Amino acid sequence: MSTEEFWAALGVGQSAYEAVLAHPGVSGSAVLVDDRPTNLAAASATGFRPVLFHSEDTAANLVPGLEVTSARSMPELLEVLLATHTSAV
Repeated sequence: MSTEEFWAALGVGQSAYEAVLAHPGVSGSAVLVDDRPTNLAAASATGFRPVLFHSEDTAANLVPGLEVTSARSMPELLEVLLATHTSAV
């Protein structure tokens, strides 16, 4: 699968993620939290550090082979984000 086919299959434009990372003040350790693995795969391929927040949509949008940090509650998400921030510094 070509890069173009990959982005088309996800239905997300790679340029959207690249634009965020190119914005002044956004570091190379930017984190994207989402409940859809498809969005996290696209963001990860662009350079984001993905974090999966489980919801009802998660199971319907699985990406085979995608391994990301995940959280199932807000307190757990906070712990993940703090650990992610600490490891990036």
